[in-house]
Amino acid sequence: MAREQDAATAVELVARQADRHPDRLAVVGAGHRLTYGQLDARARALAGRLRAQGTGPETPVGVLANRGPDLVVAALGVSYAGGYFVPLDRNQPVARNALVVADLGIATIVGSGESVGGARPVRVPDEDAPGPPPLRPRPDHLAYTIHTSGSTGRPKGVQVTHRSLLNVVRETVAAIGLCAADNVVQLVNTTFDVSVTDIFAALATGATLCVVTDPKSFVAGEPEPFGVAPTILSATPSMLARLPLTGDYWSALRLIVTGGEELTPRLLRRLRGTGDAPSPVVLNGYGPAETTVYATFHRCTAADATGDH
Repeated sequence: MAREQDAATAVELVARQADRHPDRLAVVGAGHRLTYGQLDARARALAGRLRAQGTGPETPVGVLANRGPDLVVAALGVSYAGGYFVPLDRNQPVARNALVVADLGIATIVGSGESVGGARPVRVPDEDAPGPPPLRPRPDHLAYTIHTSGSTGRPKGVQVTHRSLLNVVRETVAAIGLCAADNVVQLVNTTFDVSVTDIFAALATGATLCVVTDPKSFVAGEPEPFGVAPTILSATPSMLARLPLTGDYWSALRLIVTGGEELTPRLLRRLRGTGDAPSPVVLNGYGPAETTVYATFHRCTAADATGDH
């Protein structure tokens, strides 16, 4: 990304990929595929709808879209409109989502038509359509807000600016060597901030984002037919402990990024493999939401895999 140092936001990097490589595959999942050109067109169409309803800089917009390309169109469309996206989880109690909506004063929910807390629903476009050029938010404008789990009390919204998102995207791309040839599996729930890095780091470099439609089934060993071979996987240790990373499906996997929980030596030994075939590199990342996803990465070695637990 050396030639992209003039970009002000990660959203701008994604738009540049669409302009330069419109026919390159951007997102797969839920049985659908979008090129960068199609992703850009649908995000622009959504942005036009949102702007017509009052979305602009510093406007929060809830995202309650189905997992798959719609999820990515929703996040990018909100960004193109100048607003900041707030991931919601339909698997959470309605009361929790309503609390998030009320906390931020969200007036619009982008998704498949659901309303939460009285917010106005806006559907994700399912066809390419003309739309206005993306707005260019300032680096100090908000990019997204992620709410903490609330395990120690009321969930707290962590607000992240475009400057911070761009910084973590650039550093993540450099740390993992992400490039246009990669196919990145997006498995983590979108209410966790790692998902934001999965999405924007992949799309900023022209890679293909593979959004898992049903994470529970996927982790249980039911691979989703993306039509491309995964090369990068980001998941928590508890997910990796259940996920069978064997067979042709995972033959191109070169990198596993994990974090959020303890990575035990026993699990690391399994991830690194013991045979003659090349094993994926394992990076252990750390960082609270307040520091924008990752604060540091550690490249795991054979020494880290020693121990009984």
